[in-house]
Amino acid sequence: MGKRPDYATVVYCNLIRHTYKKTPIIIGGIEASLRRLAHYDYWSNKVKRSILLDSGADLISYGMGEHSIIEIADALNAGIDVHDITFIDGTVFKTKNRDLIYDAIELPDYDEIKENKRSFAQSFYKQYCNTDPFSGKRLFEPYGGTTFVVQNPPAKPLTQTEMDEVYALPYMRNYHPSYEKDGGVPAIREIKFSLISNRGCFGGCSFCALTFHQGRIIQTRSHESIIDEAKQIIQEPDFKGYIHDVGGPTANFRAPACKKQMTKGACPTKQCLFPKPCKNLEVDHKDYIALLKKLREKVPGLVLRTSLITGLPGEGEEEFAQLCQFLKRMKLERVGAFPFSPEEGTPAAAMEHPDAETAQARAEIIEELQSRIMDQYNESLLGKTLEVLCDGYDPEEGRYYGRTYADSPDIDGKVWFTASSPVKTGSFCQVRITGVQDGELVGQEGMA
Repeated sequence: MGKRPDYATVVYCNLIRHTYKKTPIIIGGIEASLRRLAHYDYWSNKVKRSILLDSGADLISYGMGEHSIIEIADALNAGIDVHDITFIDGTVFKTKNRDLIYDAIELPDYDEIKENKRSFAQSFYKQYCNTDPFSGKRLFEPYGGTTFVVQNPPAKPLTQTEMDEVYALPYMRNYHPSYEKDGGVPAIREIKFSLISNRGCFGGCSFCALTFHQGRIIQTRSHESIIDEAKQIIQEPDFKGYIHDVGGPTANFRAPACKKQMTKGACPTKQCLFPKPCKNLEVDHKDYIALLKKLREKVPGLVLRTSLITGLPGEGEEEFAQLCQFLKRMKLERVGAFPFSPEEGTPAAAMEHPDAETAQARAEIIEELQSRIMDQYNESLLGKTLEVLCDGYDPEEGRYYGRTYADSPDIDGKVWFTASSPVKTGSFCQVRITGVQDGELVGQEGMA
């Protein structure tokens, strides 16, 4: 679809190699990172070999890559041939010389794993156990005994100062202008006005590839860095008035799972949360709550939105009470609550969790609690003039209806308003809020 071909990295690299025979090609990003060794490809329903072989590239900078790409650049600048850059953490290289591989774990041959599901699973498990930057070992994958793809140990996680420096770089924050004539790139809508608070995840969920890309050690940005970006976001010409998200994986925790991880790394063969939360797990949302409070102080009119699942495995009466207290304290403007729905055959379904009736009852409690918070929020808007996008006219009501920047269509309440002259659907108008009716706002367009 659009301009980007399937297997984009492979296609682009081969085109570049066709033109520039000897120019070093270094690939990275999510596609190259997840395809760095033999991998299952959904599109073809096959186990494909390392992207390094199919692309013709010389090196992969896997994971987030900030450390490795600088080291690669320094090596090239020092005159080291790209084929001799075999020593940098966070990189993958290919070689026909078995003698270059040392202190490494051998994975099953590609010919074996593409024919044997068990061998593939065993290979991936070895990879998974070596994704930690402190304990991860060098891995190599043979291809017919003549070619070897070698994965060096992962790069070390970024410090907070390094994270801040990365996110302070002058990114353009948009797709290339050449896409405008085709209607832009829809995917950017979900991320352009979001704030990344952290990276890494100690959850290790089976359905998610994030730990394979970012690792299990949580790294964070400072409050100041995030607030600076928020101020930058609200100045964007197409900003609609709301920030989609302030967070990251692992329920927005702002610190590693335990102190041990910062010196010895994550446990290679154990998970922090499964089958039971580790006794060393440090669960604390104080820093995240402090961040949200600062954002509210620094960004006037900020509306916070989140979604919650009730009845998850491990949720007892105490945990649910803590959730309710959090909502009462934070008074988030927009909250959706959904009961946990176990999927047959998944580990979560086999874990002890509240029954469906309890999960549903707790979701309804959250909805009732949130409705009272919403009423308070709506009452705080009385007498204020808001910009409202008109969605249409209801002849039965005899009023126009629309929404503010805080309201998602078909999810949140409407703003009902009258007007002294016709209002065109899709236009913005200034509405003075005069009342609240059934949880929705009521007002008059153009009223001083």
